[in-house]
This record gives sequence, C-alpha cells and structure tokens, in this order.
Amino acid sequence: MIRADPLHFIFLILVSSLGLLQQVASQTALQSDRAIEESFTCEWETKTLTCPDGQGIVIDFANYGRTTHPVCVMDPVRDAPNTCSTPSHTNFVATFCNGRSNCVIPATNFFFGDPCPNVFKYLQIKYHCACPSEVVESFTCEWDSRTLSCPSGKSIVIDFANYGRTTHPVCVMDPVRDAVNTCSTAAHTGIIGQRCNGKSSCVVLATNDFFGDPCPNVFKYLQIKSHCA
Repeated sequence: MIRADPLHFIFLILVSSLGLLQQVASQTALQSDRAIEESFTCEWETKTLTCPDGQGIVIDFANYGRTTHPVCVMDPVRDAPNTCSTPSHTNFVATFCNGRSNCVIPATNFFFGDPCPNVFKYLQIKYHCACPSEVVESFTCEWDSRTLSCPSGKSIVIDFANYGRTTHPVCVMDPVRDAVNTCSTAAHTGIIGQRCNGKSSCVVLATNDFFGDPCPNVFKYLQIKSHCA
C-alpha cells in the first residue's frame, strides 16, 4: 500500500486555495466594474450622473415620487413613506442618460409630471457605468439627436435600432395619441449600422427627414442598442 507524502497534500491544498482566491478576486473586479450607484435627490434639486472616460451610463432603476425610503422629509405626516411610484420613470431617465458619460436630471414636476400632488417628492436613481463591450440601450425623442461613441481603439457595433413607438412608454407628449403601439421598421437596424458601424463616434438624428415617418401623427423616438468592439 502506497502512503502519500503529507507535504504533497499540503502543496495541493495551497495550490487549490490560490486558485480559489484568484477566482474570488476576478469576480470582485468584475462586480466593481458594474458597481451600482444609488442616489436620492430631493424635489427641486438636480442630480448629475457621471462615468469615467470610455464608459457610458446605464440606468438600472429610476423613480420620482415617494416610496419606502424616509428621505427628503419636510413634513413627517404629509411626507410619510407611501407607494408613489411610476414604472415608466426608469425608461424615461434612460432616454436622456443611457450611453452618455455625463447626464443631469432635474427632480421636478416640470420634468416628470406630478405623480403624487401635495407630497414632497424625491428622485431615486440606480445606475452603473458600462464596460466598452457591454450593450447599451438608449432612447432619443423625436427631433433630438443621439451621439454614440467608443473609447480609443474601439468601434461602434449596432445591435438593434428602431425609429417609431413600441412597448416603451417614453417620450410621451400626448397620453392618448402616443399610446404604446407597434410602430417598428426592421430595416432601421441596417440603416443605423451603415451609418455608425466601425466608427468611434457617430451622430444620428431622430427625425422623419432621416428615417421617413413610420407612424404619422404619433410622437416617435429612436431606440438603439449598441456596444463597442
């Protein structure tokens, strides 16, 4: 019967432990790259979101109102935590911020509307900064423009694009006229791809002059999913 050398077992344990530590370190580094920042901005104030050069903002959650968080309280009775939330605010803030390195959002009724009158509200945002290879989704309202950019040595790849109005309740000017519909054009991905693929920077106009008008008498938006490669 062959007896194993105790030093051999110790060596194997040390090697295994080192491998485990390397895995943990790699996972920690990956998580830090996608660290989600959360902020609360009281009504009437503004919030500036920023990312390092070469990375873009990705909105994970946004709400202007008052939910379970006892922050920005001016009157303990009036401003008690409640369920004043609007699911569309995440996409609404993403419309203005996704893919950009810097974005300023006002916590005001003028910008969001007033989801709960006579209550002092706050803007809650969760976001992270995207790695260059991560797919970033943006929404650009009709008549506006969108600049896509990648860090040095990387180029734009368009994964999806549509100018119209589908399932996202963003860029709404008239709740009845701009109700969610299925105004989509499959060719738009190729159109944006021809304009932007392989470039480090690209400006796209969300206008009928550029795309044509896929759904007349509806206020449209440009939805783009892209990454840097």
